[in-house]
Amino acid sequence: MKRSFKTLFKKKCQDRQEERLVSSEPSGAADEDPRQQTDCPMNTTDQFGADTQMSPQDTILSIFIDTLAGDTYLQELKATAEQVKQCDIIPDGNEGSDSYSQFRLKDYLTAVEMFVHNNFPALPTNSQPYTGEYLNDAMSFICNKVTGLVPVLEDSRLVNYLLDSYNRRLFSMLRFLMDRSSSVKDSLFLLQWVKNTYFRQAHKACLITQNCVLSVSDPLLLADWLEYSKQKFLTLLQENISTTLHSILQHDEPNGVCCDDSSEEAFIQVQLDVIQFLNAHIQASKTVSHTLKTAVQRLCCDELHSFIQRYVNAQRANKANLLSHFRTIYTCRQLRSYALSIIDSNNNTDSSTVLMLENMETQSLFSAQQLFANIAKDNLKKYFTKEDGHLNNMMIISQKMLATLPHMEQGEETKELIVKAAYHSVTRAYLQCLMQRKYKKLEKRWNDVGKKIMCDAELFHSKFAKQNGSDDEQKIVLLKMGEILQCRHVDTLKLICSELYVTFPEESEEYIPALLYWRGALSRRQIKKIIHVSRDVEDHVRNGDHLRPHPHVYCCCCLC
Repeated sequence: MKRSFKTLFKKKCQDRQEERLVSSEPSGAADEDPRQQTDCPMNTTDQFGADTQMSPQDTILSIFIDTLAGDTYLQELKATAEQVKQCDIIPDGNEGSDSYSQFRLKDYLTAVEMFVHNNFPALPTNSQPYTGEYLNDAMSFICNKVTGLVPVLEDSRLVNYLLDSYNRRLFSMLRFLMDRSSSVKDSLFLLQWVKNTYFRQAHKACLITQNCVLSVSDPLLLADWLEYSKQKFLTLLQENISTTLHSILQHDEPNGVCCDDSSEEAFIQVQLDVIQFLNAHIQASKTVSHTLKTAVQRLCCDELHSFIQRYVNAQRANKANLLSHFRTIYTCRQLRSYALSIIDSNNNTDSSTVLMLENMETQSLFSAQQLFANIAKDNLKKYFTKEDGHLNNMMIISQKMLATLPHMEQGEETKELIVKAAYHSVTRAYLQCLMQRKYKKLEKRWNDVGKKIMCDAELFHSKFAKQNGSDDEQKIVLLKMGEILQCRHVDTLKLICSELYVTFPEESEEYIPALLYWRGALSRRQIKKIIHVSRDVEDHVRNGDHLRPHPHVYCCCCLC
């Protein structure tokens, strides 16, 4: 049955009055209203069992403690708060003139601490996982307790201490849970929960509404927990990333040694696993804060660097076929593209990561090119010395090799690189093997060597153009070489060679002088003049106003 604060107060005073009647003479004031006796000395018993005289402040403190300790109703709490206010009990100690009341401050704060202790959610056991439901239920429990007391304690100015007490205890619980976290998922969950609880958009630093009841007045309380939890999370994350990337590499090693599966999954697995795994952690950390995302991104860059080192070493040890080279080139290109999106360009380690991938890609592309070069040389040597059938044999083998490359949209650029490299290696081997045979013998066999080269150039292009639309560069080089062999006029040769030097400087420097000497129709002086003019034109274009006009403009004054 409900009892009003007045009844409770009267009952306490009557009990104390009866104690006085037993220990001294009878009192005639027993029937007086207890509210009029608050200024009179009373006998009571303190916490050690000793009798003391209770002042009005002692009476209020006793009722205040009983109020917090019991299941008291709101009206009684308000009455208690009013008496606390009248006694000028100020928790922060900055106001109030009654030094005796301030001396009792510790007793009031102790009462609040005991209330928090007795009205705090139980911690989950070690075998009990903490979930969002548990933390939200705990928060609701605290909010219900606090919001019930805030209207009561507001006037007594103890509300701030009540909130701080709950916050201190709550963050002690959160630190305990973070200490117990053994996974990235659990630690990230706690960080996200604290972020969502204490940094919600609707937060107005209000202390009396349920949404904002746990506003933190001590910023270091929150800051210390966040810093500790950030380091714990990063430690767990570093271990998780290192272990997972090592597992990805171990799983890839058997596939890298013997890669006969041309399915799309086999070629994208490594880069897809690495990129999705790292990116998932970066995006997840972004839900907490940009600062945490930056720290996680830095960690991912460092772990990616270590992974790339191991990956490159593993690929170098492989004696790979064309499929393996395709897979390595594709993986390096994808990882390099991803690395460039997350690295710090001013960080030496990050720059080294990109450089390792570039070098590995270049090395694999060169190895793929050598596969075609070896096939081309074996057949072209026979082609220029024996019979024409070996040229077709070379093209058939090359086309079969290129046909084994996977047909997947994401790998089209990689396939184009390999086709271009194959075309380049065939062209290079063709010109090298050509000049190893005597020009006179080939002229006797084919009559017009230049025309034969032009026909072969068209054949090569028709075959390689079927593979991802190969460009015309190699075709143009061979056509121009055939045109040079057909030309007997020095001035015309200057124009042809100058145009080639401007368009293809590297190939021109490698083949044109050798080709002119190999044909043998011109004197050494004439050949030197042609080369000198061609190089001058190329230098003028390269070092001029960065325009590349047609070389005929510059050759008109150099024909003599």
